[in-house]
Order: sequence, then C-alpha cells, then structure tokens
Amino acid sequence: MARIESSAPRPLRIREVAARLALSISSVRLYEREFGDYLSVPKTGGGHRRYREEDVKRLLHLRHLVVDEKLSFDQVREMVGGTPDLAPVRRDVDLLLQVYEGLTEEHLAIRRELREMREAIAKLDRKLDRFTRGGDPKKKKGWFA
Repeated sequence: MARIESSAPRPLRIREVAARLALSISSVRLYEREFGDYLSVPKTGGGHRRYREEDVKRLLHLRHLVVDEKLSFDQVREMVGGTPDLAPVRRDVDLLLQVYEGLTEEHLAIRRELREMREAIAKLDRKLDRFTRGGDPKKKKGWFA
C-alpha cells in the first residue's frame, strides 16, 4: 500500500504558541478551557497539547476579541460558538478517502490474483482428469501406485 505523506507543518507546543501570540501559557490554557467547542487542540498520549496552524489562528482570533475588542468571554462564546471550522474534518475525510481508494485497489488486485489462481487450478484439474481417464494404463500404475 502506498504511504501517504503529509505536507502539514510540525505541530507546536504550548510554549511556542504562547510566545508566538504574546500570551502567557496559562492564558492559552484558559482560552482552551473557555472556548473548547471552538478550539479543539489534540493531545499526545502523554497529554501534551500539540497545536496545529488552524489552532493558532483560532487562538489569535480569540485573543483579538478578548484583548483588542474587549469583549467578555460570554460575548466571544456567542460569536464563535455557531461557526465551527470544518477544514480539519475535510482534511480527515480526504485522508480517509485516500486510504479507502488504496485499500479498494489492493482488494481488486487480490481478487484478480485469486481469479487467476482459480483458473490455473481448474486448468490443472482438467489436465489431471484427462490423464487419469486416458493414456497408457501402465504409466498410470507407476504414477499412482
């Protein structure tokens, strides 16, 4: 099966995101807690956050609304609550489609090989049947004695 390469940039750690957005680490965590429906950051098996580029953009948007526009968390929640970003879902669906297509191609190749093997077995069965019904009986005794 073909390996699918990702061109996505390396996910960032919380420290890198905080520095990039001029926020404290605790503010980044607060935004994540308060706006969990809008900001869904994946975590490693060990529980470490790994921020994707779209997560950083969302955090920047939240920071703008809270710091620059001076909106309350409730006001921000109302603004961002009904507008989920479907880009990550679309990427996941695209990836699943690629995997599905690869598996479908493999499945078809295996079915072709199986059909060819069945045809070869049928051909060998016909040859064996012809040999056991006809030909020199003395030779048959030597072969099947």
